[in-house]
Amino acid sequence: MTTADAEPRRDAIVSVRDLQVRFQTSDRRATVKAVDGVNFDVRRGETFGIIGESGSGKTTIGRALVFLLNPSAGAILHDGIDPTALPRREFQNHRRDYQIIFQDPNAALNPRMTILASVLEPLGLARVGNSAERERQAREALERVGLPQEFGARYPHQLSGGQKQRVVIARALTLKPKLIVCDEVVAALDMSIRGDVLNLFADLQRDLGLTYVFITHDLAVVSHISERVAVMYLGQFVELGPTE
Repeated sequence: MTTADAEPRRDAIVSVRDLQVRFQTSDRRATVKAVDGVNFDVRRGETFGIIGESGSGKTTIGRALVFLLNPSAGAILHDGIDPTALPRREFQNHRRDYQIIFQDPNAALNPRMTILASVLEPLGLARVGNSAERERQAREALERVGLPQEFGARYPHQLSGGQKQRVVIARALTLKPKLIVCDEVVAALDMSIRGDVLNLFADLQRDLGLTYVFITHDLAVVSHISERVAVMYLGQFVELGPTE
């Protein structure tokens, strides 16, 4: 097994040391170690793949990286900073740089909101600029992911699965993140459009300098998009190295 060094790499945008995430069972008599002592660095500008079977802890790591879950033990550093040590307002601002995209775009989009309203929502919550500036940024994000402006007036049920996932990607881009965790983002898509979405991720990385943590159970996907891959089993990394 290969693990990261004790000291974070200078080029690491995320450094994880002895990460542990535990959940109590329903009867509260025991705990389940979803993640059990994981170490790794994510280098700036790379795509870091995490692959493993269902229940191995991949999604738990992804959620912890953006602090949707707090570690039970260990440390997660963003650019050498411990986000949990930041004051609340600074922590909220900091989290904009670390976004996550989930597997099911249907669950991520409000069926009662237009596409433009959904993409605008994070900009409004973050109080970015005025309303005209927010709308301009939202429309630019939709165009960047390959959706014409007229899509802004549509609702989620009027879009295909691939188009809805592009909307979710556009929404994540509006806050100009440094890192995006992609959790099985093509697993729910037809085989015919998976390649298009993966190519979109590659184009966005090249144009915007993004860093990805790409979580999947599909060897073909991880070999196509990742520079390095960690293989996960029962909450631990059993192998970590270059994709080749």
